[in-house]
Amino acid sequence: MRMEAAERLFASMGARLDVRVFWNGPELDRLLDAGHSAIAADIKRQLERRVKSDEVV
Repeated sequence: MRMEAAERLFASMGARLDVRVFWNGPELDRLLDAGHSAIAADIKRQLERRVKSDEVV
C-alpha cells in the first residue's frame, strides 16, 4: 500500500497517519564520526602538501 493511500484511508476515519523512523544513536554517531574523520584527514593531507610546496600564503 502506498503512503498516500494509507493517509487517505486513515483520514476517512478521522485519523492521521504518523510514521516515524528511529535509529540506534550510537551507530549513527559512529558513522558521522567516521565521515568527519575522513574529511579532517583529507583536509590535513591537502594542507600538508601545500605547506611542503610553499602554496600556503
